[in-house]
Amino acid sequence: MNKLLFREGGQPFYLDDLDFMQSAFADTVKGIISAYGNVILSGCNIPPPIAIAGHPTTYSWEEGYIAISGEVYKVEEGSFNGVMNANLYWKVVSTDEQKENYEDASEGCVYRIRKVILTDTVKEGELFVPQQTMRTLEELTSRSLSLLVEDISVNDEGNKATIRVSEKDIPLLQEGDMIEIIISLGFKYGIMGGATTSVESFKFIVSNDSRSYRCIVAKSDTGETIIPVYANFNVGTGTLYLSHDTNRVLYVSPKSNHRIIVHKNIQK
Repeated sequence: MNKLLFREGGQPFYLDDLDFMQSAFADTVKGIISAYGNVILSGCNIPPPIAIAGHPTTYSWEEGYIAISGEVYKVEEGSFNGVMNANLYWKVVSTDEQKENYEDASEGCVYRIRKVILTDTVKEGELFVPQQTMRTLEELTSRSLSLLVEDISVNDEGNKATIRVSEKDIPLLQEGDMIEIIISLGFKYGIMGGATTSVESFKFIVSNDSRSYRCIVAKSDTGETIIPVYANFNVGTGTLYLSHDTNRVLYVSPKSNHRIIVHKNIQK
């Protein structure tokens, strides 16, 4: 790490010295986190969005810290209204604060505050990363990996759905590993297609047959009746198949609300 050397005897001190000190610290942080790339350092959890028929979908997120392009940013708790099933991004935003008067009679802000927010709106030239591509530091430094959910589809009848992980993540599924699946789903109601969702999860060990069948539950439109949903995860294709045998229409939450986690076999 670069250091500014101090010496008694009336050493001059300039703005370049402050810039040198600031750069030295920034370079050190960049060196530490460069091994992990863009990564969530802590917090930044995204609860299931709130979707009410006839109203915008509310997306919220929790506070934390995130590293993007070699810099660490604070994430403050927040929310915004958007469309259902929106593509989400972590975006860097900047504001200049603390206006001061200069000796030449000019004025300007001396603090630049940079933080990261969750949004569904980005444009060319802005610094952002897709939310779905982000991993946590805990995942990268442990034997647990969160797979990228790439696609979700529900058939026209609403009795079958698929949740598919990224093709590049399929090789991570090895025999003997434990797979943990956490999904958010429910059933639509009313002419506007609102839904009451619940979070369901199950685990299984990867074996030669590469499939796991489970019966999970989802809430009905009243939120009281429990309806069975059959889940079948095909390890070979990285696809979770969902189905039910009622006349209701299945609703599957947006991609950011599902997690497929691989806990690696520690005996390997």
